[in-house]
Amino acid sequence: MKITVFGSNGRTGLAAVESGVGRGHHMTAVVRDGSKAHGFPAGAEVAEAAVTTDANAVAAAIAGREAVIVA
Repeated sequence: MKITVFGSNGRTGLAAVESGVGRGHHMTAVVRDGSKAHGFPAGAEVAEAAVTTDANAVAAAIAGREAVIVA
């Protein structure tokens, strides 16, 4: 399953990404600032998107996904 997680830099979002990767899902962790993207498990994709100001980046992060998590 392809899943995008917004709020992935927080504890709950990171736990969702880790859990998904551990279960074999294709996880995309969305962060506002790519320079702060750290601690994600191997296999997780990281996308940068300012949710409130960059609709195109948000649309790209959720395109083709079967689920979206907002943490």
